[in-house]
Amino acid sequence: MEPALKVGILVTPDFTLTPLAVFTDCLRHAADEADFGRQIYCQWTLLSHTWEPIPSSCGYRVEPQALFCDPVLFDYIAVVGGPIHSTKGIPSELIEYLQLAHTNEVKLIGMCTGSFVLAQAGLLDGKRCAVHFSLEQVLQQRYPNVRPIGGLPLVSDGGVLTCPGGLAAVEVAREIVLRHCGVSRARKAIQYLMANAEQLDLSKSHLSPLEEMALNCTDRRIVQAVTLMRERIYEPLSIQSLARLIGVTEKQLTKAFMQNLKVSPSMFWRELRLDHTHWLVQNTDRSVAQIAYECGFADSTHLCKSFKKRFALSPAQLRKQHKQMGCV
Repeated sequence: MEPALKVGILVTPDFTLTPLAVFTDCLRHAADEADFGRQIYCQWTLLSHTWEPIPSSCGYRVEPQALFCDPVLFDYIAVVGGPIHSTKGIPSELIEYLQLAHTNEVKLIGMCTGSFVLAQAGLLDGKRCAVHFSLEQVLQQRYPNVRPIGGLPLVSDGGVLTCPGGLAAVEVAREIVLRHCGVSRARKAIQYLMANAEQLDLSKSHLSPLEEMALNCTDRRIVQAVTLMRERIYEPLSIQSLARLIGVTEKQLTKAFMQNLKVSPSMFWRELRLDHTHWLVQNTDRSVAQIAYECGFADSTHLCKSFKKRFALSPAQLRKQHKQMGCV
């Protein structure tokens, strides 16, 4: 299966470790089921112009996974900077690689003082960018054509995403996972990172009326069950196992669903999976077989039958209609 999201990551000498770790771990949790970390749905590669280990500001060193290659192989090229007072210069090869990526219309990400690196490469002229509040004036003085914005965890302008670093890197990772892999993948990554409630709210516009009703239900068993369903939408988990995870029997859980939502837990979960297949058909070029596998259907025939019954169109018909409307 071709990953829906591919990111090339660059780090400068003395880069800060937190944004790299948070950003990468968010991709890792979105990329696979549970905590296995296989690069199935997302792919990330640490790039450099040499095989030499790169030191971080805390002294840890990271080893590149690959040398600079054609940037069009990636959906994004991300750069992580470090302390502004570092005496270690930015390699010219890194600057040139960012410029090459920009020339080839690859989207860019700047984390921590990665915004300074992008500005140095001339890629932020006339653009807004997120910057740590303590560095807003410094950036403005060094690069007058850049429009720094302090106090925001994420700024997107002209194909460039920036964040001020630290834990805000999760906002960037969540945003690109949401764009390329869908709300369920983004939600799963955030939940596995134990992020706060605001970060878990990935836009209520993505909730169906039934899902919103379930999450606002006064029966804690319903809320716990639906939260787990959303988190594990890709996993072949039985209703019996789901009930056991929240401390009830399958019979008790089924009774609670029927009383509160007028639908069985298995039917509710099936509707969640179908909603996600609908998003994948419209927003990715994955085959129906791949989507069936990812969303927990036995095979593509099973998916197509359920999909057509729910949406009155086959996946192929929906994708064709979506393209004809100019939505992709």
